[in-house]
Amino acid sequence: MKADTPDRESFYSTNDNGKLKTIVEASPLGIIYMDKAGKVLMYNGAAEGIFGWSAEDVVGSELPFVLDEPSAGNPATVCPQIFDALSRGETITGVELRRFRKDGMLIDINVSMAPVRDHALNITGFMGIFANVTDQRRAEECLVESESLYRSIFEISGGATIVIDGDGTITMINDEFETITGYTRKDTEYRKNWMDILAPDEVPRIKINYDNRALYKNASLKQYETIIVNKYGMRKNVYVSFKTITGSDKCIMSIVDITEHKQVSKALEEQARLAAFSAETGNALSRGEDLHQMLKSCTDAVVNKIGASLCCIWLYDSETNMLVMQSASGPCTEMTEIGDAYNRIPLGMSEIGTIGLNRRPVMTNNALAESFFHDDEWAKHNQFVSFGGYPLVVEDQLMGVMAAFCRNRLSEFAFRAMVASADNIATGIKRKFVEIEIKLKHAELQDLNRRLEQRVAEEIVQRQQKEQMLIQQSKMAAMGEMIGAIAHQWRQPLNAVGLIVQDLEDAFEYGEIDREYIQRAVTDTMKQIQFMSKTIDDFRNFFRPAKEKETFNCLSAINSMISIVSAQLFNNSIGIKVTAADENALFVNGFPNEFKQAVLNIINNSKDAIIDNRKKPPQVAEKGMITINIFKEAGKIVVVITDNGGGIDEGIIDRIFEPYFTTKEQGKGTGIGLYMSKTIIERNMGGRLDVINVDHGAEFRIEL
Repeated sequence: MKADTPDRESFYSTNDNGKLKTIVEASPLGIIYMDKAGKVLMYNGAAEGIFGWSAEDVVGSELPFVLDEPSAGNPATVCPQIFDALSRGETITGVELRRFRKDGMLIDINVSMAPVRDHALNITGFMGIFANVTDQRRAEECLVESESLYRSIFEISGGATIVIDGDGTITMINDEFETITGYTRKDTEYRKNWMDILAPDEVPRIKINYDNRALYKNASLKQYETIIVNKYGMRKNVYVSFKTITGSDKCIMSIVDITEHKQVSKALEEQARLAAFSAETGNALSRGEDLHQMLKSCTDAVVNKIGASLCCIWLYDSETNMLVMQSASGPCTEMTEIGDAYNRIPLGMSEIGTIGLNRRPVMTNNALAESFFHDDEWAKHNQFVSFGGYPLVVEDQLMGVMAAFCRNRLSEFAFRAMVASADNIATGIKRKFVEIEIKLKHAELQDLNRRLEQRVAEEIVQRQQKEQMLIQQSKMAAMGEMIGAIAHQWRQPLNAVGLIVQDLEDAFEYGEIDREYIQRAVTDTMKQIQFMSKTIDDFRNFFRPAKEKETFNCLSAINSMISIVSAQLFNNSIGIKVTAADENALFVNGFPNEFKQAVLNIINNSKDAIIDNRKKPPQVAEKGMITINIFKEAGKIVVVITDNGGGIDEGIIDRIFEPYFTTKEQGKGTGIGLYMSKTIIERNMGGRLDVINVDHGAEFRIEL
């Protein structure tokens, strides 16, 4: 900076204007004064804050140090234009430029400049006012970008969306809203209240949810199903939801059109209902009920599945040429109480008789206007809207007439379903008549069948008596085995109780008896007694007969049975191992105690085989092992029992399930244990029991 360059103070001193200095320095705007040649003579503090250069850096220099900095525009054209205009005496107002500060930061400035004239009106210099508008411009840019982003999201939200002002006025809509409702932005924005688009009967309910929307601001968005009315008066099913805009009284309302979905759902529901109707009438026609019960089930199906208020079936009596009512269902069955007018209808009379005579169905959803009823006052009283009448014809033979009276309109699908059911009902009636005729013509054959049945029943009783004898023998044998098992089970707890009693005498002699000792002795004794009592309970439950089948867990039943015989197996050095896959899925329906007996017979057979196998010369007294594996396979519960008892002779393996067949010595086996196991599993429980030889033993497989 040159020594003779005027500084800020010299400028103010020269002008001798203290007030001007105060105003200029206090201004929040940057103020720069330069002479006609562009040399800066005055540069206030606000200008220093805007551009970053101090007065010492600037005063005495030319202003283009500011104006000629790089900008988003073209400074080479901007600055000459500004100085040319000033030199012509023009004032520059509100020109915005983008420049770099001294520290390199890019800023936006608003520039206003005017020429300064002397008393002769000659231009002596230029005065400029500069404002930093960077924050304002950045905010405006963000606002524009945010508005653009908001509008884009608003348009592609996937559903109709509107913005609602605090007073309920719609202030913005998207394109999808126009598509769903037909209302344009011109029709809607700032012209309609959001409730104007709702069906009038829906407004109170949805308004409650709208008024309470603030209660759900922290909860997940709630959807409400409602109905809107579009520009053309069409009602549409929609989901609506409300979301308050944070920091304002406005909210966003989204609308999803579910009209087509509802129509599809309704059609599917009707198809399912009609399918159920067809299935129900089919079941009624095939259940083997008598004619009256069959027809009553059919009219009930029309009422329950089609929605008729009344359904009747008349049968044709060819001798009297009359249609005679056989069945009536529905809340309007008082029809049957108006006398012979409907109970007995001459063929060709009234709407029902005409349908029978013409043998053509009649279906309408405008029944009252078309006068389909014999008694119009009765029909009006019951508010019938639709009517379907169907002749029941098989092979050109009139069997009767079916008619349905409804208080609501029926779809074409419902009418068609009743046409199909009428054909099936006619066939069912014909079949019943044929059955009756066959029964009458074959009375003698039926009598013979009864005698044969009686003879078969007697044979069955005899066979059952024999089986009962076998079962009793099996139970007695099993009881003997169980008593032995109980003896083994009781031996250890009895020894323990005996030791406790003996210790009482010693403890008394040595003065060791106190309250704690007595409590411990009582506790230990009761534990052993409870174990013995449980053994008796298990024994009693094992032999309790079951009258009806019940669902039980195979694993639990086998574990319960093993708890009785485990001590006996242990004393014979035989281990038993039970494994199960997914024990919570091992349930079957049958007789649990009989199942236990069947498994016990197999385990006893394995136990005897293991003991006998030890006596054979090549064998050593190794530990016996019985494994039980329970699993589910192909929808069945499978129990596989394997032992290491040496297996079964291939010459007799096919006979081991025969009654009284045994390989044991005289007096040591009854030959009914495995026979009873097979009878229980296959006949009583509908399962399968097989046996094969495996390595070192036999494998019994039960499938239930």
